[in-house]
This record gives sequence, structure tokens and C-alpha cells, in this order.
Amino acid sequence: MKSNSKLFSERAVPGAIVLLTVAGLLFCAAAGCSKAENDIQAGRKHDGNSPEASGKKTSVFFKPYVDYPEEGTKAADNSVRNIIISVYGEGSLMETLDMEAGTGASVELEIGREYSFYASANIARDEIPVSEQDLLKTRVSVSSGEPSGGFPMAATGTFSVTEENLTVSVLLQRLYSKIRFRVDFSDVPDLEITSANIRQAANSVLLFGESKAVLTTDGDAASAAELSALNSGSEIGLYLPENCQGVLLPDNDASASKVPDNIPGKADVCSYIEVTGKLNGENSLFGPVTYRFYLGQDTTSDFSVIRNTDNEITLIPSRESISAPTWQVDSKDVYGKMPVLTISQHQYYFIDEDGIETHLMPETELRLQWHKLFATDDYYIAIAESPGGYDPDNIFDEMMSTMVARSEDGKTWEEIGKFRATDIAYGNGTYIITSGKNRYRISIGGKLWNALSADAEMEIVTYGNGIFMGFGDDYYSYTSEDGIEWTKAGYIGLSPGKVVEAAYVNGEFVCITWNSKIARSKDNGKTWTITQSNVYWRPSVDLYSIELTYGNGIYLLSAYEGLFYSTDGNTWANVPGIGNGNCFGYSIDYKDGVFSVAFNEILNNSIYVRVFTSLNGRDWTQIYDYNCNVPTMGIRIAR
Repeated sequence: MKSNSKLFSERAVPGAIVLLTVAGLLFCAAAGCSKAENDIQAGRKHDGNSPEASGKKTSVFFKPYVDYPEEGTKAADNSVRNIIISVYGEGSLMETLDMEAGTGASVELEIGREYSFYASANIARDEIPVSEQDLLKTRVSVSSGEPSGGFPMAATGTFSVTEENLTVSVLLQRLYSKIRFRVDFSDVPDLEITSANIRQAANSVLLFGESKAVLTTDGDAASAAELSALNSGSEIGLYLPENCQGVLLPDNDASASKVPDNIPGKADVCSYIEVTGKLNGENSLFGPVTYRFYLGQDTTSDFSVIRNTDNEITLIPSRESISAPTWQVDSKDVYGKMPVLTISQHQYYFIDEDGIETHLMPETELRLQWHKLFATDDYYIAIAESPGGYDPDNIFDEMMSTMVARSEDGKTWEEIGKFRATDIAYGNGTYIITSGKNRYRISIGGKLWNALSADAEMEIVTYGNGIFMGFGDDYYSYTSEDGIEWTKAGYIGLSPGKVVEAAYVNGEFVCITWNSKIARSKDNGKTWTITQSNVYWRPSVDLYSIELTYGNGIYLLSAYEGLFYSTDGNTWANVPGIGNGNCFGYSIDYKDGVFSVAFNEILNNSIYVRVFTSLNGRDWTQIYDYNCNVPTMGIRIAR
């Protein structure tokens, strides 16, 4: 999540529409003007007693004017066609003046009395209420977008006639707020804006007082020329009528919570901006995305759009926010399409936009089955075994029936060694490969490997929170900081069964066990909490066919015959729409906010490999499929 609170604190002034740091986005706002006041005491009540009426009258001249920034201002912002000024004394209508733009008008008023005036411009008013209280209730219909021929304006104030030939200046205020809007594409350069709209704009405004919408409609929208300007990094202007809904979430301190579900009864009368766009794949993401954010005087609680303010809002979309769809960042139809690497029994496939590269893995004459693929920042590592099995206690048999290979680019492979390998972990520059026996391999940098002995027959190993953690047949967890010295950490227990997958995710170590139980530890394996999964995964075909990953708030688990997801790591559900009864060999990966899954499907006596991606682990898009006629057992998003 990006932050720019310093810019906000230095530039924002009262009266601005501000929105900052919402759901992985940053909105920087600053106002050029706040709510204006009429000069010559207009708009201010007198603190002292009103002077005594003399009975003598004098001419009072009303001088209307507007004052709006010239830079970036459209001519219509300052356009005035007609002005009506009503003068009230002691709550009753005294005089009404109807004048043209650029002129003033005079009226005879009694010296020594206090009066109120109410001015409107660019508004047709057939009747002026006799009662001042009735006038204050007056609402006028307004255009949902930028008005043609001039903005509706209003002004009100009080004055005392204490001298002859008094001039009262009337500063007209627009009933609209102006938003100078732009988009910063720094983090998502492949985003193209396709629309920018004001949603839920007020369709009427209280003429002489703070106004909140009663009914709303779609508001101003960017034109084709303005969209082109947005996509080039330029600023555009959007207009919306005043809508002062006020503080609706007084206890809220999270910008991500400023959403419709938290303001029932008011969600359809608060104004917001909606921006749509599409991702074109420069960062491997494709599809439509929609950004929405409520307007207001702060990022968390206030929903007021104030008339006659000039505001700047910069939308800075982040790639991070696209990976976690919300109302504010609706990216549920965005999908990832990037190069992937898969391995089958005897060969590998490197798939990208240019097609599929198919190559044989090393030592294929031994007919080894490459059944698991790992990836670190520097290397891919693949593990193979003989499909017929072998005697792990016979070193010669093991050397003829196993292999571990390494690749820097996923295309050119070299043999690491001929030894049994059950799992691999990487951390702090060190690689560890377990063998399920009392020996394991270790490498600093991944090029030179040494065989070491261990006190336990570790089959599963992972890295997280600064330590390696291994698991074996004795149902204990073992930890090491350097991969050389190991310590027995904690007893998981016989009941959970054998650990078949482990990972450090979401701030804890999580183990998947043989009998569909979950073991979790927050203290580096010293104590474990065991829960029974509500679904059954079957690792019996291949003990190491289970994989666990985590991202975007979702746990994703692949077993030989299915794909499962969970939001808490305890309660699991089958991923809908992925696979069927003819599918097997699921393998998963997660990188840069994107999940990927590959699995095999038997169709018309052939084996097809399907590759899907997802941002949230639940909604998936197929990006590749191919006929390989041999099962694929590993996938990794190309590093």
C-alpha cells in the first residue's frame, strides 16, 4: 500500500474533498478555495444591538461578482446570465431586484435597520416567498453533470444600513464542487482508463443553506477527449452539486471500511467517483478493473461534498490492490497470464505467448518420472524417481533410480546428483534437500552440494521466520538456523499422522498431515495446535503430491485429486469449476499476487494439461491447455 500523508498534510485545506489511502490506492487531494464569504460583513450576524430606525431611507447598491481561479477554469465557471436578489427585513420580503450579468441595482431602504439578502444566479425563479423562513426551505433542481450556460449560484448575508449610499458586495457561490482529477500510472503502467464518472450526484440542492441529497442520479462523466487526456497523465475537470451528508462513520479509522455496507440507509445518497479501466498485460495482468471511492472531507468518516470548492484528486492504483478485489477495487475479472514451467514424466514444457517449448529432461533413457518442481529466486529444482520404485537402502539402486536437476532459466538443465529427494527448502542463501533418511544435502548458493547426517529421518522441510524446519517419521519438528546444527523443537503427535507438506505462511508454520489434519505453530515448532480438516485429500497415489501456498488472504492446497481453498487454514472447500472426475495431478504456485494451477485431464484417451490462474483462489481463468499424453506433476510461474 502506498502512502503519501506528508503531501496530504502540507497541501490540504479546510473545505477540500479529500480521500487518501483506500484499499491499496492513494488519493492525494488539496483544495484551491474553501467556502467563500461575502465581503462588507455580508454573511455575518452583528454582535451588537441594531441601530434604531430613523424613518429616513437611502439608496443601497448591490454589486454582485464572482471570483474563481483563472488557471484551468472553463468560461462557464464564471458565466452569469441573470441575477435575482431578494431583501428581507424582520423576516418578510421587502424588495426584489432582477438584474443582468455585469450590472448592479439599487433599492431604497430605511437607515438604522438590519436586513438580509438572498441572491441567486442562472436560476429561473417565478415566485419569491414572502416569508424568509419559506425562502430558506427552497430547493432547486440541478443538472447532474456540468450545466450549460452557467452554473447555478447563490449568496446570502446580513447588513445594517448605517449610512447613506451604502454598497453591498454580493459574492456569488456556485452550488457545485469542482474536482481536478488525474491518474498516476507509476505502479500500473499497463492500465488504460475507459471511463470516469460521478455516481450518485444530488439532483436538487437547498438554495440558501448547507444541502444534502435526497435523491441522486448519475453525474458528470469524462468525455472521449478527457479520457485521452487522463491516459496521457493530464488533469480533467469533473463537477457535482453540493451533497453534505456529513460524518456517517464517526468511529471508523480505516479507509478500506468507507464502503456501502457500512452506511446502510445512506449508501445510495452519498456521492462517489467510479473509474473503469483495462489491464493490457505489461505486468502479466489482463482484464477490466473498476475503482470506486466515496468523496468527503476525510478518508474514513466524512461524506460531505461542499459547494464552490475547487479540489484536486489523484488516483494512484497499485498492483497490490488488484490482487484483492473489493467494492473499492473491483478486479474480480482480472486474470494473470504469464510464462509457466511444467514438468511431466520425461520432459518439461516452457509456455509463454510464443507457444510451447517442449524439451526432454536429463537422463530420459532411464525413464525416470519427474514428479515435483520447486522454484527459488535463483533456480528451478526438479526431482525424479523410477516409476517402478527402488530400494532406498541400496545405494547403487538409488543412484540408478533417482535424480535431482537444476536450471537457472527453466530451459537448460543440469544434474545435481543421483539421490533420493523428498523436499527442498531455501532461505538466507542456503538450500536444503531432504531424503527421508538420516542424510540430507545442503548448498550455499545452489551450485556445490554436500551430504550431511541428521538425527532424524527428515522427509519434509520448509523455511520461515529465519529458521529451517524439518519433519520426519518420529512426529517431531526439528529446527536449524544454518541448516547444519539441528534441534528437536516440539512433538506434533501421532494422531495428526505423518507430515506430507509444510510451509511458513501468514505468520505461522502450517503442516498438512497424512490423515487430513492441520498442525499449526506460532512459536517455531515448540507447540502445535491440531485441527481436523472438513475435507479429505488423498496423497496415497504419491506421498508428495500435496502442495500448500498462501496469498491475498487465501490458503490454497492441491492434492492428487483436487484443489482446495480456505480463508482461515482450518475450514476448506473444493475450488469450484476446476477439474472433474477425469482430472488428477494438481500442482499449484503463487507469485506476485497470482495463483496458478496445472492439472491433467483424460479426454478421448489422451492426457491434456490445463493451466489456470486466479487472483483470489476462487475465481479462475484458463490461460493454457495442451496435449502431452503423459501426466504433468509440477508447475511454477516462470521467474
